[in-house]
Amino acid sequence: MKIKIVTIVALALYLCGCKKEEKQSEYGCDSPVLSTVRDVPGVLYYNKANNNISLVTQAGSIFGFYQVCNPEYEQFEQLNYKTQDSIPVLFDGQLKASAPQMSPAVYTYYTITILSISKR
Repeated sequence: MKIKIVTIVALALYLCGCKKEEKQSEYGCDSPVLSTVRDVPGVLYYNKANNNISLVTQAGSIFGFYQVCNPEYEQFEQLNYKTQDSIPVLFDGQLKASAPQMSPAVYTYYTITILSISKR
């Protein structure tokens, strides 16, 4: 009887501990972190039509476009971003890959999880 109970408990624990491995997306917010950036100057834009936050950076003639993965991040509200077209900011974040874009070589596209953001 004891062996039967132990076997049932062991089987239940084994079955509860098993879960399917979730395949990580190659692109977008669910993709792996490529790198972490710190103190990046940029401009925050808010698209009222689709409630979308994005960031744009410029280094010489190279433009970076960042789709924000965590628009609910608490520091966004402190920027009062919904009342302005654009806000100069400094940000830290985790870069993730965006789907390949057909664009000039001077444009780069990323998705980003913001870790810190402030007005500059």
